[in-house]
Amino acid sequence: MDRLVSIYLPTHNRRQLLERAVDSVLSQTYRNIELIVVNDGSTDDTSLFLNKISQSDRRLVAIDNPRSLGPSPSRNLAVKAAKGFFISGLDDDDEFTPDRIAQFVDYWNVLAAGSSPPVCLFSQSVFVSGGNRIVTRDRKDHVQFEDLFHHNYIGNQVFCIRDNLISAGLFDEHLNAWEDLDLFMRLLRQFGEARLLDAPTYICDVSINRDRISRNEPRIRRAFDIISAKYNELPPAAHQGLYLQMFSDYHGIRPTIADFRRFLGWGFDSSGLKQLLKSSIKGLALASA
Repeated sequence: MDRLVSIYLPTHNRRQLLERAVDSVLSQTYRNIELIVVNDGSTDDTSLFLNKISQSDRRLVAIDNPRSLGPSPSRNLAVKAAKGFFISGLDDDDEFTPDRIAQFVDYWNVLAAGSSPPVCLFSQSVFVSGGNRIVTRDRKDHVQFEDLFHHNYIGNQVFCIRDNLISAGLFDEHLNAWEDLDLFMRLLRQFGEARLLDAPTYICDVSINRDRISRNEPRIRRAFDIISAKYNELPPAAHQGLYLQMFSDYHGIRPTIADFRRFLGWGFDSSGLKQLLKSSIKGLALASA
C-alpha cells in the first residue's frame, strides 16, 4: 500500500496565490496525500476558501492561527499535526508539478532498496518571473552537511521521513529567513546526506513585485549570525562560505566595507574576496544604471 505523504503549507493573506498552490497539491498523480494548510492569521477570505475546499476534499486539513505567528511556527504546527510517514513542504506562492510526489516516492523506493537509503530527497526547481522560466542546474547529486555552508544546493524544500524532521528539531522559530537552510543542516548532520531527484518538479515564483522574505536584508544578516553561532566549532572557512551566501544574486545584498573586514576576520581567502568584490561592483553598476 502507498504510504501517506503529508505536505505542509503556511499562508498569510495570499488567497489568490494560495488557490494555485493548493490545486497543485490536490492534483498530484500520487493520491495518498494529506495537505495541511496553516492559515496564519489571515484577514482576507483565506479561511472561507479553505473551508470550502476541505468540505469537498478531505485530504485538505486547515489549521487557523487567530493571530499571525510567522512561517516557522506555522510550519512546525503542521508538521506536528501531520499523519504521513513522509513529509514535504510548499510555499503559498509556489506550486508542484503534477508528478512531484510520485517521482519522490518512486525514487525513494529505488534508493531504499539499495545499499544507501536516503535521508531526504530534493529536486531541481523552475524559477518563474513574468514570462521567463529558468531551471536550476547548480544542485549536486549528493549533498552533505558541510556542503551547505558553501551553497544551498537543496533549495527550499525536502522530501523525508516525518519523524526524522521532528528529531532534527523542526524549524527554528527564532529565524525569519534561512530557516529552511538551518533545518537542512541539522537534518543532514544528524542523519547523513541528501540525494537529488534530477527533475524540475518545484515551480518557484520569483516575480520582481513579489515581497519574498529571502530578499529582506536585515533578516538574512540576522539569520547568518544565529546559524553561524550554532557551529562555532567549525573551521573559519565554513563561516566564510556561509557569509558569502548573503551576497548571491538571488538575495541581492551588496557588501559594505564592514563586510570585507568581517570576512577577513576569519582569515585570508582570495577566492572569497573575489566574490565579494564581484558582488560589490555589480551593486555599483546597478546603482548607476
